[in-house]
Amino acid sequence: MKNNKIKAQIIQIHSNLAVVEDNNSTLVCKLKGILKYNQTIKPVVGDFIEYEIINNEPVVVSILPRNNYLIRPKVANIDTIILVQSLVQPNFNFHLLMIFLAYYETFVDEVIIVFTKSYLINQEQFNHLTNYFQALKSDGYNLFFLPKENEFDALKKYLLHKTFALAGNSGVGKSTIMNKLIPNLNAKTQEISLFLNRGKHTTTSSHLIKTVKFNLIDTPGFSSIDINLLTKLQLAHSYHDFKKYSLNCKYSNCLHINEPNCAVKTAIETKKLSLLRYQEYLNILKDIKK
Repeated sequence: MKNNKIKAQIIQIHSNLAVVEDNNSTLVCKLKGILKYNQTIKPVVGDFIEYEIINNEPVVVSILPRNNYLIRPKVANIDTIILVQSLVQPNFNFHLLMIFLAYYETFVDEVIIVFTKSYLINQEQFNHLTNYFQALKSDGYNLFFLPKENEFDALKKYLLHKTFALAGNSGVGKSTIMNKLIPNLNAKTQEISLFLNRGKHTTTSSHLIKTVKFNLIDTPGFSSIDINLLTKLQLAHSYHDFKKYSLNCKYSNCLHINEPNCAVKTAIETKKLSLLRYQEYLNILKDIKK
């Protein structure tokens, strides 16, 4: 006999099991057959779902509509992506930063940028990068420089009541930021894994960690984003400001290259958008195959 459907949120997935949280109680659910085998509707961490008790066992029977969905990392219903890049070790890479921004801004409403290892560069080195920082700030990006304590306090305040994940290439300090945001992070991820009898935290799966102040999705690390996950047209509408100006382009499929009456190019010419970012956009556009 089936009970009424109960709403909950997935905090971890492993094989055909989902750890869900419902009013601060946590339980392991099986997945309904269609959710196990149909890749197009497979549940992911962050999904809001409905489960029923079937034959005395909780079973996820449906996925509620998503606000957004990411392929890499495979998560849903993210408010904010924190894009992390180090200033050195590995060195600042504007091209890579623009690729990450393009991908995440295509799917998520808000991306903020955190630069790490600021203590490892001198003022002269910092000044050398100032043009990039100014271009990002003037185009509406929120920047934070860690490990400066006042910057970290500002970051924590900014993230209040949000669900977020960190992204960035290997070695930029994502784990350090996460552990400072949630001091008991390792213990919390271990707790969740124990529900699945895995016994320890693993970097091969995502975990949604809920706290009083915010929710963090701890995701597996990865070194890059394949820009061919986007089409040329998606890239042309990916950045939040490009997206806004594109609405006034003469052609809906405008790639902002040589098309007439392109609102993005007009914004560049009138210095409403950064030329530096536009030039990098053109470099990325060349690498996309479709």
